Amino acid sequence: MNHYYDYHMSTVLGQPIGLIGFFGCEAAQVGYHIASLTGLPFASVDRLVEHSMGCSVAELTASRGIKAYRDQLEACLNTELTSPPFGILALPPDALLGAEVSMPPGCMTLVYLRMDLFDAFRALRRQLRADPKRYLPHLSEPPQRPADLAQALHEREAGFAGAELILDVNGRHPAAVAEQIIETLALN
Repeated sequence: MNHYYDYHMSTVLGQPIGLIGFFGCEAAQVGYHIASLTGLPFASVDRLVEHSMGCSVAELTASRGIKAYRDQLEACLNTELTSPPFGILALPPDALLGAEVSMPPGCMTLVYLRMDLFDAFRALRRQLRADPKRYLPHLSEPPQRPADLAQALHEREAGFAGAELILDVNGRHPAAVAEQIIETLALN
C-alpha cells in the first residue's frame, strides 16, 4: 500500500485557472473552496512571491521597490503557467495591470470575480481592519469612501475584461462562487 494515502487529483487541467478581481473579491477564498471540492492544486500568487523572497509583499516593496515585486510576480506566474499539474491560481488585482507583467494569450482560463464599487469598498474595509497591510503595495492608503476606489478599478478593468468567465460576486459567499465556477467550467 505504498502511496495509498497520497494526494490524487480528481480532475486534471490542460492549463491553470486564474481567479482575479478587484480588492475584496476573495479570490483566494474562492480558490481554496474550488481546490477542496475538486482536489486541484491551489496557490495564491502573492503568497508564492512572499515565499520565494522570504518576506511579505509589503516588506519587499518597502525595501526593494515595486519593480522587485513586479519582477518576482512575473517569475512566479511564469513558473505556475508552465509547470503541470495545473491548478487554481489566485491572482493579485494588479496582475494584469500595465505592461510590467506579460502573459501570453491562452496561457490560462481567466475568471473575473466582479464586484460593484460599494461592495468592494465594504469588503476591503472589513479586510483592512483585520490586516492593515493586506493590500500593500496595491493600495497606498486605505480608501475612506467608495469613490476613492473608482480610479483604481478603472485602471484594472481592461485586464479583467479579457476573462473567459465573468461572475458577479456581490454579497455571495466564496463557497457559492466556487460551486458556480466548478459547474460552469465542468471541473467535477
